[in-house]
Amino acid sequence: MSESSSVARVAATLRELVKDRPAGARLPSSRSLVRELGVGPVTVQRAIDQLVADGTVITRPGAGTFVARARVGGPADTGWQRVALGASPVQASGALEALSAPPVDCLDLSRGYLDVGLQPTSRLAAAAARAARRPQAWTVPPPSGLPELRTWFAQQVGAEAEDVLITPGGQGALSTVLRSLVPAGSPVLVAEPGYPGVISLLRSAGLVPVAVPTDAGGLRPDLLERAFATTGSRVLYVQPTFANPDGHVLAADRRGPV
Repeated sequence: MSESSSVARVAATLRELVKDRPAGARLPSSRSLVRELGVGPVTVQRAIDQLVADGTVITRPGAGTFVARARVGGPADTGWQRVALGASPVQASGALEALSAPPVDCLDLSRGYLDVGLQPTSRLAAAAARAARRPQAWTVPPPSGLPELRTWFAQQVGAEAEDVLITPGGQGALSTVLRSLVPAGSPVLVAEPGYPGVISLLRSAGLVPVAVPTDAGGLRPDLLERAFATTGSRVLYVQPTFANPDGHVLAADRRGPV
């Protein structure tokens, strides 16, 4: 049985459990579901993510998974007390996963750093020393980044320099973009397998990653269309060329017009 079908089976089982329970009732723990259904913990988590995305259940970090209250029409309550004191969708586990070191016997392919033996350390040290001697090296840079660097990147992608933002790193850039596009609690589609860093980031930002399977040609358009329709997601995170972690490349006939 494929992993995607296992996720669908577990999700269907959970939906049946929800039907027999009132709003606020606690579902069995993930450990219990793993044991009872004979699947792995990742499969259980992805099934729960699907139910969170469509509003069937809610999760409370450290407490468990609970049947969600039925949604009613009308505008959401955005009063400051409701927002400030209500349950947080943020899962601290996302930040902890991003900060944790891999096991000693594990070859970590997600961070993209060369082995020390392959790094040109002497040349990097010389370049860093030259950069540190420049008078501008110790001044505070503009919040949006150095104008020269913004201009260079803008030329590479055919954009205007004022539309380019320089961030301290890739995770910072992803966090800024995702938090700007969608509010906490929203589903975000990600290719499966996907970049572990963005999955951890989504969880720590209170967003719900929803897996979309891939094959030899990359992301499957038929399943992507279904995922957008069933979850109502507004965002898809995908790396079309040499994706992390498996290096797959999205087929040309799946890219569509640019």
